Amino acid sequence: MSGSLDPFFRPPPPIFFAALMLAAGVLLAIALVVGLMTYPAAMWTRVAGTSVERIVFAALLYLASHTLRAIRLVFILTDVRTSIRRLVEVHFLTAAVGMVIPFKVVGDLYRVIEIGALSNHYPRALIAVWIERAADSLMIGIIIVAALAFGPNTHGGVLPLLALLAIFIILSLIIFLVVPQNIGRLKHFVIRRYHSMAAVNFLRFIDLVQRTLSEAPRLLEQKYVTLLFLTACIWIAEALVLCAIIPGLLWAPGLLATGFGTLLAEIATGLSALGPLPVGAFEQISALGQLPAEVAAAIYRLATQPPLLVAGLAAFLHYGAYRLRQLRIATRAPHYLSPGTRP
Repeated sequence: MSGSLDPFFRPPPPIFFAALMLAAGVLLAIALVVGLMTYPAAMWTRVAGTSVERIVFAALLYLASHTLRAIRLVFILTDVRTSIRRLVEVHFLTAAVGMVIPFKVVGDLYRVIEIGALSNHYPRALIAVWIERAADSLMIGIIIVAALAFGPNTHGGVLPLLALLAIFIILSLIIFLVVPQNIGRLKHFVIRRYHSMAAVNFLRFIDLVQRTLSEAPRLLEQKYVTLLFLTACIWIAEALVLCAIIPGLLWAPGLLATGFGTLLAEIATGLSALGPLPVGAFEQISALGQLPAEVAAAIYRLATQPPLLVAGLAAFLHYGAYRLRQLRIATRAPHYLSPGTRP
């Protein structure tokens, strides 16, 4: 992007990216230590009495789901000349940060910043993350509808999340289908009716929106089926995490949909994934595995959060070192463009 749109996309100074990267690494280290230290002491003994292989298998399945998420991100940005390894590292780093910090949207904003800096294209990064969330929302909605069909007692817990997902999906359809078809008409209307400086600035903003939305067809061209397939595999892997903890769920799809839907609702309505144990999601399904609900919830947390935090820290060590080297080079360049720009 160039010309009058440059101010919208001018990246922050290198010190901002360096501070953000270091803050992410420190945050993940603190979260891992605090998470293990605040793990209910009484649960360690009870969890130790369960099968260690079950916990390890659940952790591997959870990491597999995030590996599939990284593959999906690479697939969405397949036409972007960016290192696949760096994109995978960015996924694990931003996924771990997004799990720790309050509110999912803040984690997604950090994800957009890192992907945009790496690909040197922030609008494309924004659209890529939006596509990820839209695909996830569609799949989660299907899971919750199945939970409502098979588990009538879950209505109160999952309906708010289902409503939010429906709003987000409808908003996405409007933004990607309705707005592009009418934005040209809006520009012509403004040009014909208004001639002030405010109108000029508004036209610049409309042009910015139009150029940003134009990235969606490029990223999604001939990718719909594969994108939905990868998203389905991601959530199947996450559902199998529950089956690894409670093996009987594999043969009770109704209870699996109920427990998984309730679990997603509890996590989504919390400020952070590091909040209270999601005991409510396991109350109806833990009997299949002959485990108390609080023990099953504790095993789930142990099998999901520490592995992702460790993976995020590993990504931080590799990707963070690369980014800091790039930032040092950028500060020596006569004209700084962005951390992703090759000198």
